[in-house]
Amino acid sequence: MARVVFVLGLCGAGKSTRADELAAAGFANFDEKAAGRSLDPEWPGSANADFLAAVANGRDCVVTDVYFFQPDAQHRVARDLEVSQPGVVIEWECLIRRTSSWRTTNLIR
Repeated sequence: MARVVFVLGLCGAGKSTRADELAAAGFANFDEKAAGRSLDPEWPGSANADFLAAVANGRDCVVTDVYFFQPDAQHRVARDLEVSQPGVVIEWECLIRRTSSWRTTNLIR
């Protein structure tokens, strides 16, 4: 079953760098900065369908998208993924600061 890692943090915290690391380990990278499009389903040209297809195909994914700073968006995507893809593993990493090692915390849904 797919593993989805949502990486959150302020500008310059290292979200894209973390996404690149996970992509190098085989994760599909849905970094809004690199892709130039959001996963917000209401945003024109949304990458949401591509993301959902990757998860449905069992692909591990990393997501960095300002859309998921909104608690409602976090709850919605977690609920939707858990209903449509039973067994999907969802992780939330919040980059607090960039140092020589990652310091992350899991957000509580």
